[in-house]
Amino acid sequence: MLSVIEQESRVVKGHIELFSEQMLANSYHEPIPFYGEKRLGVILADKHRAYSTIVIRAENAAQVLFHEMTDDTHTLARNVIDLARKYDVPISDQNIFVDRDGRGHELCNYIASYANGHFIISKYGTRQRYGLDLTHGYQYNDGQYEDLYSAGYAKLAKWLRGVGKLIGRPAFDDLLHMVYSSNNGKMKMVDKDILFEQGIDSSIPDALALTTVRDKRVIIRPHEDDFPSHRGLSDSDYELPPQYPNIGI
Repeated sequence: MLSVIEQESRVVKGHIELFSEQMLANSYHEPIPFYGEKRLGVILADKHRAYSTIVIRAENAAQVLFHEMTDDTHTLARNVIDLARKYDVPISDQNIFVDRDGRGHELCNYIASYANGHFIISKYGTRQRYGLDLTHGYQYNDGQYEDLYSAGYAKLAKWLRGVGKLIGRPAFDDLLHMVYSSNNGKMKMVDKDILFEQGIDSSIPDALALTTVRDKRVIIRPHEDDFPSHRGLSDSDYELPPQYPNIGI
């Protein structure tokens, strides 16, 4: 266990601890079968995070599936689809969540392209729109959260206090650095610039939190960004969205 002094030094001044060492100690578990709905959280390496990361979370447990120092969008997109197949995660924008900040938008285009012909056909499954803007307000905001990013972490903490287990100690230890502050009464997660200055890579915590952001199925209406041109992307497998299932549409 960390001493009180060590705990205080880990929490950025003006911020509040969200994940304690005791919480993580209680959450880490030996490998167990996943059950219930499965989701993937996907982070592309950027100026704040050195690693591209894919995390799977089911109703009972989470595990890091990919964690490499690469920003190759082709490689990461293919790994997303391959890992979704391997772990029986529905290839759907309702089960695969990507931070679309920066070049994340490009990654989303590739995932949509590689998912073509493989995604799950359902009532709302005729179009795939990958990527979340975590700076947006929380859909069911009751005034508690600054943005989707903060809401995701709040729900992640609730999941870990409940049934959630973390597979692969110490893979998720950087959760200890994910602290928050109160901004006009709203929960606001620590700024990525602060974490970067401290040498903290939040790619694994962020990927895990992405899987908790969306509560319910949302009917997503198309918008201009859903119909990109090639935009200089050269790949023999690239096909233009929208992605429609082969049912005569």
